[in-house]
Amino acid sequence: AERCVDTARVYATGLSNGAMMASAVACTMADRVAAVAPVAGLALPEPCEPARPVPILTVHGTADPILLFNGGVGTGALTAALAGQEASPTTTVPPDLDGAGYPDTVRRWADLDGCDAGSASDERVSDEVIRRTFDCPEDAPVEFLIVEGGGHSWPSSEFSRSIERVVGPTTGDIDASAEAWRFFQRF
Repeated sequence: AERCVDTARVYATGLSNGAMMASAVACTMADRVAAVAPVAGLALPEPCEPARPVPILTVHGTADPILLFNGGVGTGALTAALAGQEASPTTTVPPDLDGAGYPDTVRRWADLDGCDAGSASDERVSDEVIRRTFDCPEDAPVEFLIVEGGGHSWPSSEFSRSIERVVGPTTGDIDASAEAWRFFQRF
């Protein structure tokens, strides 16, 4: 009522808990947001019954020491940081790009949005980044930027780089803010 806001172009994004919040917004306020871009924390809350399919761009690093790429929560990085120590890797097992955890959550969102969840197509964006897309309705694409070796960080963020001993590596190969805006402008 007081500001010039195009209510058809409202978006949600966030990192970690903010990503989980953006995911919840997609479930509960799909009729009020045009698209979401959760970074390092896409979730599919139960129940999730969006009023319409929601375009989703999500980013997650395969070496995330906090929200583990293939599922689970790691506390070692935070514990080490609180003790003033360098975080050690949470696992030595190579990530499964098609496995449980975030790859499965993205597939389930693709299915919920009416995409062919088995149609994942990967495009190498850089040495560190893969863009995974699905065969989706034009108005509800699902894109997954997989940062190989990336941590619990916002790609190209100077702040994330400054706390790498806690969150793990931050790629500069993509800029999550620019990627989100590129995606949002389509809706």
